[in-house]
Amino acid sequence: MKKSFLLAILALAVIAFAIPVKAAGSDRTITVWLQNLSTGQSIMACPVYAAGPCNTALMFQDSQIASVQLEMMAEGAVSAPLVSLLQSKGWRVVLGSGEIYARDVQSVTIPVPPLATGQFLCVAVIGKLRQTNDTFVGIDNLVVNANTINRWLYTPARDAGTECDDELCVNMPAGTGACSTMGQGFNSNRCPNEKMISYDVGIGGWGNLLEKYNDFNTERPARVLFRINN
Repeated sequence: MKKSFLLAILALAVIAFAIPVKAAGSDRTITVWLQNLSTGQSIMACPVYAAGPCNTALMFQDSQIASVQLEMMAEGAVSAPLVSLLQSKGWRVVLGSGEIYARDVQSVTIPVPPLATGQFLCVAVIGKLRQTNDTFVGIDNLVVNANTINRWLYTPARDAGTECDDELCVNMPAGTGACSTMGQGFNSNRCPNEKMISYDVGIGGWGNLLEKYNDFNTERPARVLFRINN
């Protein structure tokens, strides 16, 4: 498992108002801002943003074995399988453009799908931390209601538990300065010492990443806020 780390924050901003189920439909949208507030050189790759009926699709669940779809995203920033899963369950999905570096901001607008009687609107966001073996940041099935609107909600980074955390460039699709070359992304072999999704505790620094990419904190890397657009 990885060692301690220096402070950095990755922030997600999602702004929304609680909406009546019967009024939810394709004429409404939800806008999402994703900002990397890291003081180091953390890189968030290939973020996926989604809105849909709560609990009809799960991207991840703590203390459970990661799905192959999550494994591909966490190891290699391969988003297509997760996108297909969400869309098959009636979720609307928007892909982020490119990567988000420290202090950068990205925003997208997601169409709100129709909801059946008794269904509630949820949002989900996920992105890979590029200079890691299998770490991701995200929220999953966060319901849009009076308890979640207009307030900051924090989320930790998570280790998918699928690849050994050797922090070697050859085993990470780090690239973009963290490594001299782009290493391996997804592979189907799972680490025997890691089995389940867990909270990530940061980069240990024992691999061969450039030093400036070793200094971000994954304890509270993301926070969320919400708004529905008419």
